[in-house]
Amino acid sequence: MWCAKCHKMIVIVKEGEEKESAEHLGESLLESLESTLSEKIKEVNGRIREEQDIEQLLKLGEVLSMLLENLERAKKIPRRR
Repeated sequence: MWCAKCHKMIVIVKEGEEKESAEHLGESLLESLESTLSEKIKEVNGRIREEQDIEQLLKLGEVLSMLLENLERAKKIPRRR
């Protein structure tokens, strides 16, 4: 879940749950998100490589741009060290 105002990830901590466990879950989710976005970027890249139709190339270019922007945002989220 992301904050619509500042675009930071929101992690909901249930009553009695440890903050550290929620932070670890958040870090795991970020890693998973980055991995998923990277895989989707590879898939779109492959489709662009084989596509001949200009209309489809434009659509795929938009999707690729969105995926790259989201990957960049995910990588900018501060992580606990």
